[in-house]
Amino acid sequence: MGEKMLKEMLKKLDIKITELSDYLKISRPTLYKFIDNYDKKNNKEMDKRLVDLFNYIKKNIDLIEKRNVINYIFNNFNEYTNLEENNLYQIINNFRTYVI
Repeated sequence: MGEKMLKEMLKKLDIKITELSDYLKISRPTLYKFIDNYDKKNNKEMDKRLVDLFNYIKKNIDLIEKRNVINYIFNNFNEYTNLEENNLYQIINNFRTYVI
């Protein structure tokens, strides 16, 4: 049997493309393009952090849950580091709408 596609892995983790695009602050069509490129091993023009995220999901699919992926994004994407406290609370509340 062939290699699992990233969309299948996201579905297994109960992560919708819409919410992942929100977490990553990119458009849904752009995310679809990146996922397709990743599955085709065409990662040259992709942000390294995004490739690392997809690799993290792929390598750990049987060990992680949705919250682990969210935590990974939160800890590895510059948009979420060094935030003021008020902004941090707002982002956490936005994440909670998908997790809870």
